[in-house]
Amino acid sequence: MTTYVNIRARPLIDSVIIGKLYPGDVAPLVSETYGWYGVSLADGSTGYVSRDWTAVVVTAPPPEPELRVYPSSAPPRPENDNRDRGVLNEASGLLDAGRADAAYRLLQRQENEWAGDAGFDYLFGIAALDSGAAGDAVFALERVVRDLPEFVGARMELARALYATGDHARARTEFRALLDKQPPDDVRAVILSYLEIIERPPVADGRSEDAFYAAASAGYDSNANGGAEVSEFMGFNLDSQSVETDSTFLEARIGGKVLRPLRPGVAFQWQGLASHRHNLDADFVDRSFVSTNAAWAFRRGANDFLAGAGGYWSNLDGPSNEYGVALDLGWLRTLKNDNAVQLGLRAGPVRFDSAQNVRDIDRIMYALTYRQPLQGGEGELSWSAIGGRDRAHDRSAPYSNSRRGLRVSGRWDVRDNEVAMSLGYLNIPYNGNRNFFGIDREDDQFVASLSWRGAARGRTWQITPRVRYVMNDSNVAIYDYDRFELGIEVQGVQR
Repeated sequence: MTTYVNIRARPLIDSVIIGKLYPGDVAPLVSETYGWYGVSLADGSTGYVSRDWTAVVVTAPPPEPELRVYPSSAPPRPENDNRDRGVLNEASGLLDAGRADAAYRLLQRQENEWAGDAGFDYLFGIAALDSGAAGDAVFALERVVRDLPEFVGARMELARALYATGDHARARTEFRALLDKQPPDDVRAVILSYLEIIERPPVADGRSEDAFYAAASAGYDSNANGGAEVSEFMGFNLDSQSVETDSTFLEARIGGKVLRPLRPGVAFQWQGLASHRHNLDADFVDRSFVSTNAAWAFRRGANDFLAGAGGYWSNLDGPSNEYGVALDLGWLRTLKNDNAVQLGLRAGPVRFDSAQNVRDIDRIMYALTYRQPLQGGEGELSWSAIGGRDRAHDRSAPYSNSRRGLRVSGRWDVRDNEVAMSLGYLNIPYNGNRNFFGIDREDDQFVASLSWRGAARGRTWQITPRVRYVMNDSNVAIYDYDRFELGIEVQGVQR
């Protein structure tokens, strides 16, 4: 049991001791280095404490990290284990000396031989976490917790490692498991501080957040071109490219998002995406797509507001054929028990190339959503009412319409994987316009999707099989179709 932590003048194990932190003490965090935290002392100077026995707590407002000591202990040595544990003693000494990177390299070379030994895995997990290899730390500490579920110190380090990888859902699970074990008050305070960050992140808490990803997917699309189910319409044979065509596909995507706090309660955020899909048996509908948007987010009490703008560009089988820009406005209010109501609005023009500019429209869309947390916040269920209209730029064109519909979506944590589903319905009447071959066109669209997102090594790579079904029921036969898509995606995330 640790009763205090020495504060040293320099981040070295043999540096002079200039003070002590006791369980429950806090100090402002001013810097970090391998194995050490720099803290501000009462006289304005900086001291250093070992990361092995301290944890970071972020408080808001103001958003200032603090340290809190928590007790721990070493895992027991397995019975009848006669292996030379000198390598573990050496690694422990390196950690004590603040050389976590050297300890990590040493233990990494021994992983094949020692993995599964609780003492090794615990040291390896700490060394990996303090060296910035949070993914390796997760795997090592998971083995410790599996074999020694009552080892609170390992659970605490595992939760911190999961938080460092960005896997906040599993970090939340581990922190809550620690709370169930009735930890000491000082440990409980640390856990609750992490949970406050995870479960109610402020719009701007003084920390920037960046995430970039690359993904590749492959699958089968039963109607890659969204073509008609009929081959003949009003006595005319349809072009083969207008008739339903199935195909396998390959797709690549890259994207990212950036959050930059500007001042308390205000942040700037940006996100972008670029993708290309190649349909092996229907390359005449190969599509490239680029989108970006930027917004300012504001928090006022329980209300969050968003104002921004975005745009996209698309090409189909080579040439550019469509682009759009839009103004985005949003509002979210947090209710009791972390329920929330959200309103989103997007409005702007959509334009096509000169050969198709009869399709140019001005579009407005809105959605009112009620969100309910599930599984203690690890999952969510959302109910949305959606609506809007398209107004043809050329008033004689038949593409003006209105739309209204409903959507329900949800996600659940299942054995540390995320299962997501969505069901939607949209009614699209074309406002009494009979220019669709003398027919007053009206479409009813049904969409259903299901995915299972699993995490690979270090939670850096994610594997997601998904299935999606679309049925567009139209009273104009050439717009009546259905579409089934089955695919699997591998995505890498860098935070």
